[in-house]
Amino acid sequence: MKRKREGINKRGLVLAVSEKTYVTQCEVKHIIQCFIDELEEQYRNNKAIELRGFGTFYPHHKDAYTFIIPKGGGTRQMPGRTILRFKPSPRLFIND
Repeated sequence: MKRKREGINKRGLVLAVSEKTYVTQCEVKHIIQCFIDELEEQYRNNKAIELRGFGTFYPHHKDAYTFIIPKGGGTRQMPGRTILRFKPSPRLFIND
């Protein structure tokens, strides 16, 4: 059974920001999409985006590796790739 993740999606974020700022949902959606587009552009250029008080999005290179297929016993090669990582600001950490 798949467990549903709790949180907010893009639509929920648009609604929440729209209600708090009294800006139309269409305008908020456009602003969020521009942010995502800029994040993608910086990622393609292998650059980080730092948002003070929130965190940093940065590209991270994962090296190629070989793994074993459990059922067949053969091996496969996973190519190297670059992924996007997020390092939260210390201000975001939740203390229990």
